[in-house]
Parts: sequence; C-alpha cells; structure tokens
Amino acid sequence: MFKLEKLFGGISSLDKIPALVFVADLRNNALAAKEAREVGVKVIGILNTDANPDLVDYGIPANDRNRKGMEFLMNKLKTAIQNARLKEPAIKVDTEKPVTKVRAENTDKKK
Repeated sequence: MFKLEKLFGGISSLDKIPALVFVADLRNNALAAKEAREVGVKVIGILNTDANPDLVDYGIPANDRNRKGMEFLMNKLKTAIQNARLKEPAIKVDTEKPVTKVRAENTDKKK
C-alpha cells in the first residue's frame, strides 16, 4: 500500500488534466507517455538512444542513465520553470479541444 501511495498518491489530488507531462525515462515509462498523448496532454521527455521519439511532443536528447548529467538537466529545467513562472502568469490550457500532432512534410522538390 505504501508503494502505491508513493507512486500514485499525487494523482488523487488532481482536479483537472495537466497541461503537460515530463517523462525522464521513456524506455520504462512509455505507457505513461502514450496514455498522456491519447488524452491530448503534451509530453516532454528525455530521448536516450533507446527511446522512441514518436512518444514525445518535445524531446531532450540526453543520457538518462548518467546520474550527474540528469541532476544537471533537472536543475536547469527547474530553474527555467521557476523563471518562467515569475515572468508570466500561468498559461490557461483548453483541455476540451483535442490535440493533434502535425508532422512537417518534406518540402524539398527535386529539379
């Protein structure tokens, strides 16, 4: 019971769908990324060489197995989020509209 509370306890206090989900280890948490995308939640994830980049909307190429590297990256992300919160009010996300992923088509035409 303690393990379930530790892993999923924060979910019970959610009163709305989050605007985004951050996944640090896509290989072991691919299901979380897939489920978030299915309900229209944007996904930011660490893209190690074994990660599927199609699971994220915004990927950060990095080695998620290096502890010091991940600590550095998490501190940078934390600082960026804190600075963004100070500069701008919270962004209101319309969760009623479905989110679709648009892929850029190859616009190069051979002559």
